Amino acid sequence: MAEKKTPDMKTAILLAFLVLLFWGGNWIVASSTNEPGVFGDQFGAVNALFTGLAFAAVIYAILLQRVEISLVRDELDRTKGILEEQQNLAQLQVSAQSKQIFESTFFNLLNVFSEIVQSMDLKSKELPDVTGRDVFPVFLKRLRSQDPLKTAGMYPSTDKGPGEAEEAYEKFYGQYKSELGHYFRTLYNLYKFVDSSEVEDKRLYTNLIRAQLSDDEALMLFINGLSPRGSKFKPLLEKYSVLKNVDLEDRIVIRAKGRTEYAPSAFD
Repeated sequence: MAEKKTPDMKTAILLAFLVLLFWGGNWIVASSTNEPGVFGDQFGAVNALFTGLAFAAVIYAILLQRVEISLVRDELDRTKGILEEQQNLAQLQVSAQSKQIFESTFFNLLNVFSEIVQSMDLKSKELPDVTGRDVFPVFLKRLRSQDPLKTAGMYPSTDKGPGEAEEAYEKFYGQYKSELGHYFRTLYNLYKFVDSSEVEDKRLYTNLIRAQLSDDEALMLFINGLSPRGSKFKPLLEKYSVLKNVDLEDRIVIRAKGRTEYAPSAFD
């Protein structure tokens, strides 16, 4: 910003010197005559000069005041700019702190979910114990073995009550609810936490969650979403394309005709 130039003291001193010079010269000229009337008339020019200089002094004072007002206005603008920068910085700090708190909670929840998956285990007299994500292929194998699934397909309830497929899934879920209930509830709350947050790029975090899921887990989510148990989770599955990795050629999916039960966004 260009610096304002103020009328300096040299100008005022020069004006005062000219006044004294004119007044002194006029006095010398006037005093050299012996006629009193002429002597008095000589000061008429000086009086007129004083009047003009007084007017010039008023103009000079006005100019000084304008410059001072302009300087004050510039200072206020600079102060306003500093305050706005401080406010923006404070908002950025609050936003950064909020994001930091969100991410800390998010990754803690994601870690809890991972620990739940790792702690899952299936015991069988005929087969070795299965743990971690390896339980999901076993879940699907046992789910496929349900007779109603083979004949009726995975259809939701009808006006006449639960269909055979829904009864089969309820029976299956009841058998493994100690494992599946904890799994589905934790995963649902993880997605719900991201969805209800104020973070800008929610897709970034929901994609991170989806990256933790195996294809078999995605298929279990597909089946669960068609049942009343998954009714709350289903909108989130659709909103964040959680079923993107579901094999649409799988016979459970084809038999279920689930693509017509889900919005296309569920499969991205």
